[in-house]
Amino acid sequence: MIALVHPCRAMPARLLVGLAMTCGAAVATPEGTPCPGLDIRVEAPAPLATLACQAAQRAASRLERCGLAQQRPLTIRVDEELGKGHEFCAAIYDCATATITLPPPDGLDTPSIGPGFDAIPPEERFDTLLLHEMTHAVVDQSAGDRVPGLAHEYLAYSFQIDGLSPEARAAFLAAQSGPATGEIDKVNETIFFFAPAVFAANAYLHFAAPGNGCALAERIVTGDRDLPPVFRLEPARR
Repeated sequence: MIALVHPCRAMPARLLVGLAMTCGAAVATPEGTPCPGLDIRVEAPAPLATLACQAAQRAASRLERCGLAQQRPLTIRVDEELGKGHEFCAAIYDCATATITLPPPDGLDTPSIGPGFDAIPPEERFDTLLLHEMTHAVVDQSAGDRVPGLAHEYLAYSFQIDGLSPEARAAFLAAQSGPATGEIDKVNETIFFFAPAVFAANAYLHFAAPGNGCALAERIVTGDRDLPPVFRLEPARR
């Protein structure tokens, strides 16, 4: 379970996308597989390690376009048992060990994570799950305790849905039972816990609105005090 007050915990995700970019094949070592051009190692069999490195390269490139750059080493672990029937463990970023754990492309139990995900191709789902968790990692490395847990999830889901292909994104948004409006009051703890897919849809639509996007991400990470309360930590009461 995610801690919404303090983001430095094992942070679960549930969602997905393949941006057209290639990356060199990774070479395995006893300490894991280093990803070319990144300070990331992958713990997985060779074919999956190369796939994870390619997805990590795409994720890093997307985040860097918003000024969110990796600050310290990360480990990515591909676990075939994760995501099978566990609603709150589709993928996890553990900031204590700087480790992201996620299932292989064919290992995610999509019915348990909410509507819309089963229509997304497995490799695209894998890519955007990693993008979600790398968002947690990079925001944690950049801002530490400055960003509250719900704002972490807002950013992670926003980038995750943004990372989908247009077709997959449209299918995901259309699959939500309640209308996703993108209004800020729909980005709340109740919807996050009880309808995470609806939370994801509203977060993305709010993030994609004019004037938000990368500019809003920067304001959240720097702790802008003029943001709505959902995006900032309140001062401790004396």
